[in-house]
Amino acid sequence: MKKNLLPVAFLLLPALVIGQKKPITLDDIYTKRSFVAGGVFGLKSMNDGKHYSSQVTDKTNEDVYVLKYDYLSGSVKDTILKNSKLFKGKGLKMDDYSFSNDEGKVLVATETEQVYRRSFLVNNYVYDRKSKSLAAVSENGKQKYADFAPDASKIAFVRDNNIFIKDLNSGAEKKITNDGVKNKIINGGTDWVYEEEFEFARAFFWSPDGKKIAFYRFDETEVPEISIPVYNGLYPEEYRYKYPKAGEKNSIVSIHFYDLATGSTTTVDVGPEKDQYIPRIKWTNDANTLCVFRMNRHQDKLEY
Repeated sequence: MKKNLLPVAFLLLPALVIGQKKPITLDDIYTKRSFVAGGVFGLKSMNDGKHYSSQVTDKTNEDVYVLKYDYLSGSVKDTILKNSKLFKGKGLKMDDYSFSNDEGKVLVATETEQVYRRSFLVNNYVYDRKSKSLAAVSENGKQKYADFAPDASKIAFVRDNNIFIKDLNSGAEKKITNDGVKNKIINGGTDWVYEEEFEFARAFFWSPDGKKIAFYRFDETEVPEISIPVYNGLYPEEYRYKYPKAGEKNSIVSIHFYDLATGSTTTVDVGPEKDQYIPRIKWTNDANTLCVFRMNRHQDKLEY
């Protein structure tokens, strides 16, 4: 059987090339992307399981919409957001959006600046679908990783390596960590290693009842720095960040949770080993139980 498979595989390629009506060019492959497999992107299922939303741009006037579609027919059932109506006179453009759990509020991202592969600086707005009102998440600077509380009464985000909570009813903004420093301490976000290798950037998580926030703290003080030139003008600027090469020190990672009622922060016991990875933490269905996954640096054993 093995002797027959190889000649057949080689015969298929000439047959496909001969069947083409015109020669295949590099432009077809890399510019026009003529042979890229089709897919569905930007679709967000809605709670009823019968509809989905998608962000689209009107090609005639470049207005941005979030539309509600019917799965069965594919037809548009509602306009959830319209950029020109939402930001009338402000000159802002909607870059992305996400719903609260009950879909009553929409988090709208504008003026997005990419930091690394999965991290962004954003000016966020909250749109209340019932009252048709729009409010900025914060007036004190761009945010990272904004995320609704389960009941959508609050929203948490990271700025300057610290975690903040915005009460959407009172408008009060509260900082719940205070030791964040660039290239030293990160609260609620990941360092470069975790963002790249474990594929997540937001590193804080609401408990199911919304009464606590579990979060990562990265101490990257001893991690070696690397510098790269950034060409924004006539002369390059130097950008420095923590980047551990093979065998160098990693960040010391700890897990904590903040209790909104008491204002207290508790450190989670993750064992005595400091040179380890914590690739994931997850709240269980019990709002008082947090699951922590640990992995040694050799990556041959996972513990939880």
